[in-house]
Amino acid sequence: MLGSVGAGLIACGLVVLGLFALVDPERASAAYGVPALGVPAQTWVRAAAVRDLVLGLIFGALLAHRDTEILSGVSVLTALIAVSDVSLVRAGRPRPRRVQGPAVLIHSAGAVALLVVAALLYLGR
Repeated sequence: MLGSVGAGLIACGLVVLGLFALVDPERASAAYGVPALGVPAQTWVRAAAVRDLVLGLIFGALLAHRDTEILSGVSVLTALIAVSDVSLVRAGRPRPRRVQGPAVLIHSAGAVALLVVAALLYLGR
């Protein structure tokens, strides 16, 4: 039950995040941790937005079908995206590379939340 609630929150969050980045890529990229200025850079932000939107829809579809086993695996794989986002944010900042404040924290917390939800789903909780 708790895992399903967490997966539902993740699904909603990813859909909202994807829509936000599609509508306002400049603000979304700043929130992501690496501001993207100009049309070419914002095209990449929109590509990531579609990724997040589709992942949210996949979470929702699996949740609707009560396929918690596959949803658990998808959650683990999605955590890998969040971990790579941490690396991208850190690499995209000028030197010295100090912790990048809220963006790194948000992506890291997302990875942890995805892994916790995966464990809860796997354990049937």
